[in-house]
Amino acid sequence: MKTTDLIDTLSADLRPSRFASAAVVITSAAFLSYAVVITIAFVWLGIRTDLLQTIAEGDFALFVRLTFIVSIMVFALICLRDLAVPGRRMRLPPVVTLLPFLLIAALALLDLAMAPLEEWSLRVAQEPWISCLSQIAVLALPAFAITTLALRRLAPTDLRWAGLNVGLFSGGIGALAYALCADGHTMIFSAIAYTGAIWASAVLGSLLGPHLLRWN
Repeated sequence: MKTTDLIDTLSADLRPSRFASAAVVITSAAFLSYAVVITIAFVWLGIRTDLLQTIAEGDFALFVRLTFIVSIMVFALICLRDLAVPGRRMRLPPVVTLLPFLLIAALALLDLAMAPLEEWSLRVAQEPWISCLSQIAVLALPAFAITTLALRRLAPTDLRWAGLNVGLFSGGIGALAYALCADGHTMIFSAIAYTGAIWASAVLGSLLGPHLLRWN
């Protein structure tokens, strides 16, 4: 039987229970990933000492960072739930996933435009670029492994898109953990460094997806 015929056969017999099962598996993997990565981050990096105070004061930059990251994770999980069921198309158009990145880029440019010209270089040069990118990458690895193993229990057929969304979610988890541990950063740094780290994970996922998620 050809692969396309097999997919058609599976998708012709879709039941609500199969979709519900996929949702349960994906959600469970998400919570496990969150618990594991946050624990590693707090032990390795330590939580921000002023986190509660910053939240209580309503820090706008922190709110934007967290909203940006969580939006990416939610969109990726919705896509993974659809991709885990053979023959089911993603309900969210791929362009929707780009909206958080476009929003934080626009806010970063606005923040930079409102700053004095002499501060521009300081806002870029004094940020911990290497440590941010490397630490998010390391923190994303456990989530990548957990989500990949969970997805292998299901039946994804569009392996490249599935891998990309695994990478987006994992990069988001790593960025979230890093944001809770690192001191406050400028908006332009968040837009560039966080976006770069998350998309690096997504690209890795799209490249490895066809190999790691294929049916045995």
